[in-house]
Amino acid sequence: MAGHDMEESVWPGMDPDGTVARVRQAQSWAPLIATIVLAALGLIGWQALAVSRLPEPIMHPNRFDGVIYWAGPNLGPFYAKQDVQSAELLFVGDSRVYDDTDLDVVRRAGEDSVGLIWGPNADLSILLPAIMDLPAERLVVALSPSTLGAKTNPVMRASLMTPPPVFEPLSLESALGIWVDEERARLIEEGYAPFIVDTHLSSFRKVLRETTRRSEGGTHQLDRVVRERLNYFRTESIRTLATRRWHREWFEVADADKLVNACRITLEVITEEERAAAEAIVVEKLRELVARGVDVRCVRFPVSPSVLAVEREFVPDARLEAIAAAAGVPYYQFQAEGLPAGVAPSEDLSRYETRDGSHLTWAASRRFTKALMERVQGPSSKE
Repeated sequence: MAGHDMEESVWPGMDPDGTVARVRQAQSWAPLIATIVLAALGLIGWQALAVSRLPEPIMHPNRFDGVIYWAGPNLGPFYAKQDVQSAELLFVGDSRVYDDTDLDVVRRAGEDSVGLIWGPNADLSILLPAIMDLPAERLVVALSPSTLGAKTNPVMRASLMTPPPVFEPLSLESALGIWVDEERARLIEEGYAPFIVDTHLSSFRKVLRETTRRSEGGTHQLDRVVRERLNYFRTESIRTLATRRWHREWFEVADADKLVNACRITLEVITEEERAAAEAIVVEKLRELVARGVDVRCVRFPVSPSVLAVEREFVPDARLEAIAAAAGVPYYQFQAEGLPAGVAPSEDLSRYETRDGSHLTWAASRRFTKALMERVQGPSSKE
């Protein structure tokens, strides 16, 4: 104790003007300042030397299919993004409306209440009746040949005979595992091949898991929103490399004709009677929406020349124009403005690069969404 008291009494005399203390304090800040400076220099170097040489990320940084939107027994599948039960502006259609519409760009255009409902090869004659009770005041509908009578996965529909189950978050994995086992046994008993059932349930399980997680409240939702906003900003502004998703975002091989055969198969199995019946229902439902005061705009999204050529073999442009005219709604046609996969727009930014012939890259989708919103937010003149 005596030595300790003497050490304390001696210290003020050893540094009468506080010089030693100031030096030590400065030294403690030096590593932090050096780290900040090096980080800033690294970021400047990255922007100046690397970003301009990197390819645009092909896929959206926060790619999320959506939670299941149940349209009725044995119908769908359809998925919903954002709160479609309260959205004032609603985008509706197939995978093109999902891939080619960047909701962040829509919000930046001043739309605070927006939602999206989509399905793979979504048949509008099924989807439109399923959304008639939603309160949206404005509707953007993707109208193309594949949205008129297209067939969907029968195994997926078999799992949608009843509304999808909702699990307790705390017992999500165990409850989900039990449901998958029971559903697998049921589908195989109905005659579906085990391999097809397993493939279906593998993806359906992810959707059910995400549906449960996104229904959680509190900090879970806040953490997700903050994480997605930060990831979007980083990818858009700094062009970060997400190593676990390189194969999806950066180095996916461009294939201009990847979906040409798939498009042909989708359209050739639709009979003329089925297509005509779907058209009649679409016109009827669009008219009902317009009569109710909903501002409806139909859009045909950009595709590559090879995909467009196949679509025109089965459904001429004039036939789709006639549907919009009969319903009394504007029809914005961008179908000829798509580029083949791997072909950059160069100086002509009115053209949009596709990643597979049928869907836009993320960069192209942002530019396209901005152009689309200028039309959607403009006067509702029939075009």
